[in-house]
Amino acid sequence: MTQAAFDEYKAALLSQLEEKPKKLVDEFTQYSTKVADRTFEFDRKQRAIDCMKNEIDFATFRDFALKVNLRDCPSSCVEVYSS
Repeated sequence: MTQAAFDEYKAALLSQLEEKPKKLVDEFTQYSTKVADRTFEFDRKQRAIDCMKNEIDFATFRDFALKVNLRDCPSSCVEVYSS
């Protein structure tokens, strides 16, 4: 992956994360899941946004990809979780 491709994916992910719920049911689902699984992490989405903006850069992602050997994976899904 190139720097330009990473920047494009990161911008798209941030845009998706920062999008406000379009319907009340969407917002309800987002929060009811936190209650149902008893995590009560209502700020998780905002923490993920902050982490993507402030902590994740191309070098960090590249080091992670090499560490977990993503070259052998035809596709991967990574969830950013900031503590």
